[in-house]
Amino acid sequence: MDKLFFNAPALIVIVSEEKSGFADVNAGLAASRMELLADTLGLGTCYIGFFKRAADLNSEIKKLIGMKDNEELILSFVLGYPDVEYQRTVNRKPADVRFV
Repeated sequence: MDKLFFNAPALIVIVSEEKSGFADVNAGLAASRMELLADTLGLGTCYIGFFKRAADLNSEIKKLIGMKDNEELILSFVLGYPDVEYQRTVNRKPADVRFV
């Protein structure tokens, strides 16, 4: 069994050419939009934070996925059709939201 990517058919990797003050934020925003779109198409996603750590420690991983030397892996997630389908979400207390 693939314990890192869970046998997912696709890995999405978001990279930045240069580390800027907004690279993490922009990557997170882009990934969240991809995740929302994937859900509307019946696809599931799972963020794989360990892959960033592994790529940071091993340059061979970056070469394997076609990254350039000046690029930094910001985040990654897998994408595929989920094995299970939920009919409803978990019951939760209503959120305590306050508008100021």
